[in-house]
Amino acid sequence: VLQKWDMITMTSMVFVAFVAPVQVAMLETKVDALFIISSCVDIIFLIDLLINFFIMYQKRTNFGYAWEHRQSAIAKRYLKSWFSIDFISILPFDLLFLFSSSEFVKRMKAIKVIR
Repeated sequence: VLQKWDMITMTSMVFVAFVAPVQVAMLETKVDALFIISSCVDIIFLIDLLINFFIMYQKRTNFGYAWEHRQSAIAKRYLKSWFSIDFISILPFDLLFLFSSSEFVKRMKAIKVIR
């Protein structure tokens, strides 16, 4: 199951790598097919962010390696590592831009490329 999910997220990342820079730099934000697809990709990344709170990781022990299965330890590790980048990159700047014409929102849209 996780292998299929990894393929979905990798496909989404390839989409973002090619489309987001063009979308941010050259295209006006409007509700069209590209907007809907980008919103679906945002939802995929949101789900991935939530999944990362539950994925075990290997930790070093006195006897070799063991899988960390404690929910609190998994969550703490994720919060200390990639969470902030993941969270900022999934903020729906396209939706904000539709409802706001502020220059700040236009600049923040470029954060989408961080993904």
